[in-house]
Amino acid sequence: GCSAQSLPVYYGSVGLAGAEANDLRVYPQPARERLVVEGLTDRTTARLFDTEGREVLREVLHGNAREELDLRSLTSGAYVLQLESATGTVRVPVVRE
Repeated sequence: GCSAQSLPVYYGSVGLAGAEANDLRVYPQPARERLVVEGLTDRTTARLFDTEGREVLREVLHGNAREELDLRSLTSGAYVLQLESATGTVRVPVVRE
């Protein structure tokens, strides 16, 4: 049979402060039904944009160690996840299978 492996994507200091920037992980890549965001320490607004720049998802994340975004309503393709907190903004490319 077939097997697939998905490695987490780590993001360094790109506008978020302190430990939050160093510990941010977004996985799996590509994603199917859910996208996991780990390492947030502050209240964060997650916004997902399609390739046309349209916002297709918005959710408030409460700084839990592990948050999940439900992608089931989205079509397959490329997106940009924008995470905005009081300490800054980071953008992460995301692929939905």
